[in-house]
Order: sequence, then C-alpha cells, then structure tokens
Amino acid sequence: MEFRTSQLRKRWSWRRRLGIVATLLVVVLVTVLIVGAIRSPTPTPSAYSQAVGTPVAAPSASPPAQTLYDFEMEGDTDFPNVYTGGVHERDGSITFYVTRRDPELLAAIAAANPTKIRYRFVIVPYSYAEANGVTMSIAKEGDQLMREGVRLEEWGPDPRTSLVVVHLQKPQESDLKALASTRGVPLSAVTTQTYPEQVEALLKSRFGPGLQVSLVYMQPATFD
Repeated sequence: MEFRTSQLRKRWSWRRRLGIVATLLVVVLVTVLIVGAIRSPTPTPSAYSQAVGTPVAAPSASPPAQTLYDFEMEGDTDFPNVYTGGVHERDGSITFYVTRRDPELLAAIAAANPTKIRYRFVIVPYSYAEANGVTMSIAKEGDQLMREGVRLEEWGPDPRTSLVVVHLQKPQESDLKALASTRGVPLSAVTTQTYPEQVEALLKSRFGPGLQVSLVYMQPATFD
C-alpha cells in the first residue's frame, strides 16, 4: 500500500503542476491579446479604403489657388486667353494684367483672396497664350534667325506690356551684313545703332506685332 500511495501522490503532484502551467499559459495568452488590441492603431479612413481595394481619388491636376499670391503665378494656366500675368508690387498689392474683365476670372481672383489683399486690373492687348505662342515661335526659328544675322540672347513675355521682349547680343560685322541682306536694305542702313530696330522689323514681319526688341545689348551668357 505504501508504494501505491506514493505513486498516487506523485501522479497528483504532476497533474497539479501541469494544471498550474496550463493556467499560466492561458493567462499570458489572454494578456498578450488584450495588450495587442490596446496598442493597435485604429486604421484611418484613407488607409482602410486602400486596404479593401476602394479606388482612391487622384489629386486634382490644377488645384484652386489658395491665396492671391498663388493666383498671381497660376492664372495663366486656368485663364490663358484672358490673363496675361500678375506683378507683386512693392506696397504688397498685386496688379493683374488682363485682356478684358472676364466674370469667371474676376470670381476666381476674389475666391483666392480670403485675406483681402489689395489688387487692381490693367487692360493690355495680348493674353499669355498669345505672348507664349510668339515666344515659342521665335525659339523654333532660332537657328534660322542666327543665320540671317539675328543674335538672340533672351526673350519672353512681359506682363506689364503683354509683349514679348527680345534682348540681343551686340552684333558682329558678319551679323550686320547678313541682316542687311535678309531685310533687303543697304548695308549702311544696318549699324550697331540701328541693329535693334532692324531686327524688330524683321521679327514683327514673321511673328506679328506682339513683340519689342530692347535697345540695350546683353552680354552672352556663360556657363561654368
């Protein structure tokens, strides 16, 4: 009997130990699950939408201007046939150069001005689309113009005048001869003093009246 009692005690002892171990494991598992649930962040709507496969709208290619200063830079994108440009004046106001007082343009500018920045309108003859068209046309014919004696340095739209302003390099003797030949005028009519006006006459005959050649020569740009 002593042997059997001993055996039973041993068996009970091991069963108690196994029961305690199993209970501890259950407690640990439940604790881990509770802590994990507390620490897991709640998915944001956008993250949830992407997770379940709901298409997410792409950002607008041309968002509305947030401020009047943004509109000064972006107006030519949304209203290229009416808007010419904006100039940020020294007193903090903005001058908008437009071809007409278009109702949609006026409404867009008002909507982009929550802080009530002062602004005014000036009517000019050419829109950004027209000035940009002339700018690109000159660029396309740059090599041909060089052969004809036109030594271009830089050019582009000026919102204050709505014209494309062209800056030239000082011509060489070969440029004067080539331009005189292109224009069909005597060589004596094309000098360093008359060169800008002769170039302007040539460019206007090709690209229309919406441009102006500066009388001040520029130094060629250098790149290090």
